[in-house]
Amino acid sequence: MMDQKVRIFVHFVFLCSLLCFCWAGDNIVYTSEGGTLRLQLGVPGPFTSVVWRFNTDLVAEWDLGSKIIYYKKFQDRATLNKNTGELHVANVTAQELEGKFTVDLNNTADAVTITAKIVDSVPDPVIYSSQGGRCASLGRCTLHCGGDSSKAEPVTFQWKHNQKETSRSIVIDINTQNVKTFSCTMRNPISVKESQPFKNPFHQNTIGPGGIAGLVLLSLGIVGGLLGLLFWCWKKKRTPVNVNGEPRPHGGSETVPLGSNSADTA
Repeated sequence: MMDQKVRIFVHFVFLCSLLCFCWAGDNIVYTSEGGTLRLQLGVPGPFTSVVWRFNTDLVAEWDLGSKIIYYKKFQDRATLNKNTGELHVANVTAQELEGKFTVDLNNTADAVTITAKIVDSVPDPVIYSSQGGRCASLGRCTLHCGGDSSKAEPVTFQWKHNQKETSRSIVIDINTQNVKTFSCTMRNPISVKESQPFKNPFHQNTIGPGGIAGLVLLSLGIVGGLLGLLFWCWKKKRTPVNVNGEPRPHGGSETVPLGSNSADTA
């Protein structure tokens, strides 16, 4: 009796998860040309049967106690995980994926439908300005996250200076003077790339409180050093010296060595 209640509860949870997955909207999975398509369900097991189809063609089939059977369309490239229900198909092309995948789990009437799409990786983004080099003179300009992303959709954008900015273009002006450079990130379901830094034409070097304090201390040090040097020169000039260049006390008389006159006379 208890085992039957457990089975009923597990089956109920499975059906609820399956319905939530189906109601979540369009199930779209992306991959690249020649890449591996990973069809993940997010529905908890255990499963007693899993049947995958592409349009009306069987792709993979498994029943509890039996081996997995792969059918000809993806026979040599498909891999089914009977524990999770996931299907992986290697080396796919855009031409052969014109359609939808469906999966039947545990012989239920509600099949999950997944659309597979081939997209390119995003290009290397390059930032450019609509106003060229006239941004500073105009007082504002528009920056674009450039690159041909037409075959990489859906693509999202993000600017490094402001993580909340997700548009492809931004407007900058004097209010962004504290930002040294701008860079943008281009992302799609299979790739992500970041641009090279773009120098802000409105950037101005500003000195914070710490930098100001450092300049003040440096200035005081230079002034103190100059004053010390001037005082030393003044003191040296005021100190009398004897004929040998040695300092002597103020008010004293210079002593001439004996015999110096006789030597000069001779």
